[in-house]
Amino acid sequence: MNTQKTVMLATVAMGMFGCLIAAPASASCGVPEMDFSNGSALAVVSSKASGMADVAAALQLTDRLQSLAQTSQASVLPGQAVVGLWKFTFLSLGNSAYKIPDGAQLDAGFQSWHSDGTEIMNSGKPPITSSFCMGTWNYSYKTGYKLNHYALSWDPTGQTFVGPANIREQVQVDYTGNKLSGTVTIDQYDATGTTIQMHLGGTVSATRINVN
Repeated sequence: MNTQKTVMLATVAMGMFGCLIAAPASASCGVPEMDFSNGSALAVVSSKASGMADVAAALQLTDRLQSLAQTSQASVLPGQAVVGLWKFTFLSLGNSAYKIPDGAQLDAGFQSWHSDGTEIMNSGKPPITSSFCMGTWNYSYKTGYKLNHYALSWDPTGQTFVGPANIREQVQVDYTGNKLSGTVTIDQYDATGTTIQMHLGGTVSATRINVN
């Protein structure tokens, strides 16, 4: 829903609410003056009075529409701001046990986050040691975007399977909708997928790639 449509909906909702308030007292909002000399007019008044029970719901709807209209990413529904193609970088943080200095690049490449809650990554690692890898994600208003992602790792010869690698990201998209940042962990398992051989931590940053 774009900003213009959202504002229009909010205006309509507020107008309808105004009619509910004003109608019993006047002829405003297109409601004709009523002749109270017969029972039909009383029935109309009774119907409008019962409709006042929906006032709170109308207010909540109006507030919701106004909130959507004012969001900095009016064309993107909450939780969907991450959807699209991103150029990402993973940097090392806290991996001195493996003699990897802070700020060293762990990986870089491209990620596509999909609206159905799935994700795919084209890692910058040598193709002989890995391939495309895939994940699933969800959104929380408090914590942002959580990604659970798996890759398959091979030795430098490409002949021996090392095991699955589990990549987990916790990221936020900034107010522009074009940058994201957060943390990443990488757990390399053995071939059985049960024992962690290496645990790495780091930061993730990414820039959106637009169609233009």
